[in-house]
Amino acid sequence: YDAEFEGYDDNGTPDDDTDDNFLYYIRPYVLKDIESLDATEGIITLYDPDLDAVATWNIANLPCRQHSDADDGLEADSTGIRHDVLMHVPVGYMVKAGDYRFVTHIKDAHTQHYRNHQQRWSLDMNAKKKPTVCDNYDLYQGQNPSSHTYYSAEMARRWQKMAGMISYAHTNDTGTAAKQRVLTRSNVVWIHNHGEPGDISIGASENDTYWCGLPISDNRALAVSAFSFGRVKFVAYVGCMTAITSNIMGNILNESVASGAICAMGYSETISFDDNLPPHHAVIYSSSFWQAITGKTSNNTKYTIGQASLYAQQRVEEETGTTAGYESRFFVGDSTITLCP
Repeated sequence: YDAEFEGYDDNGTPDDDTDDNFLYYIRPYVLKDIESLDATEGIITLYDPDLDAVATWNIANLPCRQHSDADDGLEADSTGIRHDVLMHVPVGYMVKAGDYRFVTHIKDAHTQHYRNHQQRWSLDMNAKKKPTVCDNYDLYQGQNPSSHTYYSAEMARRWQKMAGMISYAHTNDTGTAAKQRVLTRSNVVWIHNHGEPGDISIGASENDTYWCGLPISDNRALAVSAFSFGRVKFVAYVGCMTAITSNIMGNILNESVASGAICAMGYSETISFDDNLPPHHAVIYSSSFWQAITGKTSNNTKYTIGQASLYAQQRVEEETGTTAGYESRFFVGDSTITLCP
């Protein structure tokens, strides 16, 4: 059976993630019984990527979308009754990267046919779901507000989580920590920070580790050519001139795709963060990009990466009167993919 993402429920507390739920529905399953007897019991168990049981739901208490949200997910007849049940999955249940499995267990009503006169479980069916894991990075420099990209990572995270993604926002992190996440969990990497030809910063200090295309003689530099981007669908280097090739450090977009990323995005010109404008360019761009990716614009269409970057540029121009350099976006790899199913 398929487990399909239905939406996100913040329980009326948008600033508190601890009580939020992902909404999934299991669709479709059909209960068929030769004697037209309903199932006596049914549960759905969620297993994490390590195949550890995370939680269990009683099907009898789940609303069925096929039947006007009635709690009838155990009804059966001789021809088969189709059910799509909706589940509330707390966000804290899905924090690991990898495949999650919703396994459906149904118990019959044929005690009269068994020697021990007890109901039996039918064969288990499972639905596999692999949430996209997003790591978003931004910059806060209290002494220099015009250099901020602060809150752009949080805005990305908010749109991503509403689309069922597992999402994290990191401010003033290090290149080393970001690299480790690429190796272990990141499917999407969004870095909004200062860049130059061949490299991009992750943190706020000149002493922090940063990413570049090719290895150089600087112990702070981490060359993406040595990373494994095999699990990464999209990496965005949202910084000045990150699409330009350096004679020393190479091209960080080219090296990311060569290391396994499906698509890498950078910029060929200087881009403006401009924290002096409320809200600033970086936040408008990040929020608008992920709004478009997740299908939350007025037309409810889930944009491709290329389409979302154009939409975000246009929103910056509409709100600030300038494109802020975001029109210089450049892609290596496939920018026609969507990141939300």
